[in-house]
Amino acid sequence: MPDVILCVYLVLALVVAVPLVMKLVKNVFAPTIIANATVVHKQTVETLSKYSGTGTHTKYVVTFSVNGKNRSFYVSAFSYKGYKKGDTGTLTYKGDKLIRFT
Repeated sequence: MPDVILCVYLVLALVVAVPLVMKLVKNVFAPTIIANATVVHKQTVETLSKYSGTGTHTKYVVTFSVNGKNRSFYVSAFSYKGYKKGDTGTLTYKGDKLIRFT
């Protein structure tokens, strides 16, 4: 019986770990893109805290129009305050990570 339980835990660990590793590899090997962009949308996303069943966590998302396509990135609260809808500039990103917008 303990072998069955161990196998179940192993399968569950793989189900969780494989997508995370794939995303990490994809981002590591993604090219760095530099393009003209415009801020088209800002939003906050409230999620339940992983560590406290009663608290919430706020994620900040900024969406840019890049070459006719929208790209959304999670940013810090500090950065989020600095972006204004309609701002234009040069966006640098790699995979799903925003590097800079100037």
